[in-house]
Amino acid sequence: MGCGIGNYDCGVIGVTTFRVLTPEEFSRWLKRAVVVGLIGVLAGVLLAGSRVGGAAVLCMAMAWPMAVMGSLSAYRTERGLWMLAGLIGAGIVAFHALVITMQIRDWMRGAPAPPWHVALAAGVVMFTLHVTMRVCWTVIVVNWAVSRDAGS
Repeated sequence: MGCGIGNYDCGVIGVTTFRVLTPEEFSRWLKRAVVVGLIGVLAGVLLAGSRVGGAAVLCMAMAWPMAVMGSLSAYRTERGLWMLAGLIGAGIVAFHALVITMQIRDWMRGAPAPPWHVALAAGVVMFTLHVTMRVCWTVIVVNWAVSRDAGS
């Protein structure tokens, strides 16, 4: 166990899908998040007041990674950002648990499957939350080491 920050390989809990992003990957995801976030904000403005189901949630979910990555972008130099990333990550985990619980409840009630556009929107929301969780994991691991090394 342990974490080699130099090579950005983290085997703390053995989850390979949440490996720590390299600085280049983080920068690339940040640029993508800005584009997707701006598209989400534009779509939110255009769909404001419409009765399209789930449009507001989808637009917020598209803008969410942009806001999180922007606020955590100084993770390699600023101490203590791991706490904010942990708080954001805890919220994401709680949201995932809520969505899964509601899906199981609907399945047990025998509710019909949602329309394809709602299922597609839910998939986009879950993907953006997964990307945001990966960013939070990177910030927690790398910034914890930065904070620990700067404190001694």
